[in-house]
Amino acid sequence: MDVVSAQNLALALNNAARYIEVKKELINELNVFPVPDGDTGTNMSMTVKSAVSQMNGASYETIGEVAKVAARGALMGARGNSGVILSQLFRGFADGLKEVEAATISDLAVAFKRASEMTYSAVMKPTEGTILTVGRETSDYAIRVAKKHSKVVTFLEDVLQQAKKSLDNTPKLLPVLREAGVVDAGGMGLVVLLEGALLTAQGKTLEEVSQGQDQSAKVYDYSLTATLVGDREGALAAVEDLEGRVSVEAASRGQKLTIESDALGAYFDLLLPLVGLEDIEITANNQAPQGESPQVAVEEKPLGVVAVTNGPGLEEIFKELGVDEIVTGGQTMNPPTEELLKAMDRVPSQNIIILPNNGNIKMTALAAQDVSKKNVVVLNTKTMPEGIQAVLHLQPEASLEENEATMTQAIGEVNTGQITYAVRDTTLGGKNIEKGDFIGINKKEIKSCGKKLPQVVRELIDEMKDENTTFVTLYRGEEVSQEEGDALLESLEGEFSDIDFEMVYGGQPTYFYLVSVE
Repeated sequence: MDVVSAQNLALALNNAARYIEVKKELINELNVFPVPDGDTGTNMSMTVKSAVSQMNGASYETIGEVAKVAARGALMGARGNSGVILSQLFRGFADGLKEVEAATISDLAVAFKRASEMTYSAVMKPTEGTILTVGRETSDYAIRVAKKHSKVVTFLEDVLQQAKKSLDNTPKLLPVLREAGVVDAGGMGLVVLLEGALLTAQGKTLEEVSQGQDQSAKVYDYSLTATLVGDREGALAAVEDLEGRVSVEAASRGQKLTIESDALGAYFDLLLPLVGLEDIEITANNQAPQGESPQVAVEEKPLGVVAVTNGPGLEEIFKELGVDEIVTGGQTMNPPTEELLKAMDRVPSQNIIILPNNGNIKMTALAAQDVSKKNVVVLNTKTMPEGIQAVLHLQPEASLEENEATMTQAIGEVNTGQITYAVRDTTLGGKNIEKGDFIGINKKEIKSCGKKLPQVVRELIDEMKDENTTFVTLYRGEEVSQEEGDALLESLEGEFSDIDFEMVYGGQPTYFYLVSVE
């Protein structure tokens, strides 16, 4: 193959999407912190899946057209920082192939370089040792060696080897990776995508390299998550012959069951007589487009607010404080650009404030801001307590600019901590952490860890407070009972007598407590 046609690129992107779906959990596990919220692989997989979905539904004649449509799909489906960066890589790649009918090796090298440049421009403070570095070093190498190759396949194989070398070098550039003993997750995702795309040039199928794992790349009609109560092995054995994908993972309390299938009924028939299923959630993955709902006239507002949050208690708090639209999301579940756009469109106002409430969602919110036709401000709320503090200072009748200034100032008045658990043994910040330990995090550092949850909370608060601290709010997660929360509150009030405490039900997953110190 001397050139890459539109059809070649479409097939390559489909293979890349399927391959990263196979490998996404391996990428997720590269999370620096040993916490149960690694989602880089999932975010990148969902972003590419959106790109491919839009591309497969379009008609095209040139490779430039394919790349342009895929880039649009990636932007709409971008999730988390890694997904947004990946969407910008798609955008740059498409820009490099603009007006190209079939790409030569030189065209591909230029497109790789443009893709890297676009990712750097999308990040305010680029960090080396990340996907940015892997993309830049790979594209620079592609430019250097393009003229040495006469076949696309040998060129791409050469470029892939450089990408792997760059990935292996990321711990040397980023101390936190070196300390955790992992390579960069986003960089790994990029390498996996290149590996998947290369299959097309090599004339191979995903089945040949994944040894029958192609079922894990299939997108089923329905996804189910639930807490499994009972015999894990017996449950898995009972459904092993059914078509679909099943996994059971140890959660902090209980067992998390995940099923993906076109027919969930068969699973229920076999599982329910054997085990208990609690907290069942079912998602339709391939919903057919629905007819438009009748439009109801709604009075225009001077200002609207969209907040991203996860947990029934937190959702209720934001609604009571005047937030117009709630987008469900947070750690492990970053909403795509398109979902934020739809939420903004539902708000009857041309002036919108977005509260991302998570550092991994802000870039997605900024991408939505760029695409939206409304006047949009994205506040730098990296935690739920920061979002609550900001909306407490919302002035509905004031201008968008006045609210941006007032709410931004309010964000700085709160300090947030998080209590979760370790998913692996590690040593970070001089602390020896064992799998299953409770850990307290503040400002991207593990401040406390141990076997007993109340003690870890107390140590975290002790690390966070200062002489000006007067008030601490704890948002109780879904896995903490009211009795446990009340007992902790009483203990804290006795230990820190000069501080006022409040316990609020948040219902957030993954984190036992969110701690707001003022």
